[in-house]
Amino acid sequence: MSLSSICIVLIVSHSLVGGIVPQDFQVELEQDEFDVLRVHGFFGGSPVPSRPSISVRDCGDLELVGMYTFQMVNRDHDYAVLDVTDTVMLTGRLLSLCIGYNAALTRTIGSIVYMRSSAGMESIILRPSNVSELAYDNQIGYTNVQQNDFVYGKSIVGGMTTALIDSSITSLDILRIDPTRNDLSCVSEDVFWLLINATIAAGGNPTRLVRRWQIRYDEGIDCLERLVGRIPNLHFILSNDEHSLAGGLELVFHPDDYITASDSPNICNLNLRTGGSLLISGLLARRLGGIHFDYAGSRIGLFDPL
Repeated sequence: MSLSSICIVLIVSHSLVGGIVPQDFQVELEQDEFDVLRVHGFFGGSPVPSRPSISVRDCGDLELVGMYTFQMVNRDHDYAVLDVTDTVMLTGRLLSLCIGYNAALTRTIGSIVYMRSSAGMESIILRPSNVSELAYDNQIGYTNVQQNDFVYGKSIVGGMTTALIDSSITSLDILRIDPTRNDLSCVSEDVFWLLINATIAAGGNPTRLVRRWQIRYDEGIDCLERLVGRIPNLHFILSNDEHSLAGGLELVFHPDDYITASDSPNICNLNLRTGGSLLISGLLARRLGGIHFDYAGSRIGLFDPL
């Protein structure tokens, strides 16, 4: 289904709280192909064109419900009505469709599946009836989402065992997963410098720029080819227990997941940062493929799509 065939309208409703959403309602998020979105403000007036996107973090307010609804109609004339009061400005413009756990949308539907294909196509499925059918070998790994929209987790590098970490931790870190932004993923400070030192051991020259680090080699040396296989994998372990990684869900990212080539073959981009809460976003989040935002169960599921 392409959004070039979907009519998208925002309407004001003072009586509708919640919404109407059929099961397995799928939308492909090709933003350049969105039809014009029309928004009617609180005080009437002319509709305001807008292009909606989706957000996971820094959006949503459970206290605001029932004033703006988002209506999508597909080519089969099925429609979904979503409560988006908390993501509409007073000017009548939709900021984005918030699919985080603290959004009014969570009162409309029990869950959403976000998927990204190998070709980079994004889609969401509203009220999925059987998520396991979307996953390779029906395998989905779940972890609990805490009240403030995060999970417990730890970032480590290859070679550090779970038992070793369990013996030295008193509490896990706050970790968030956001596939909707191009932010650099965030790891703990010790892991970040372990990776920097690993690039130095591999003959690279790490250089800090304004927004990211780059790894440089002399001209004629292929940076990515030199580093892959010489620096460790990056692991995130997600846990239901604030004080233990035992039984946690482990995500493994290879060097070519977090290091990418630049315009010059001898220079690589390190798509990681440190400082603040742990974050899986941007390139790393896209590697996850499928994410089940299970609002009703207060959990998040990760899987490889079919």
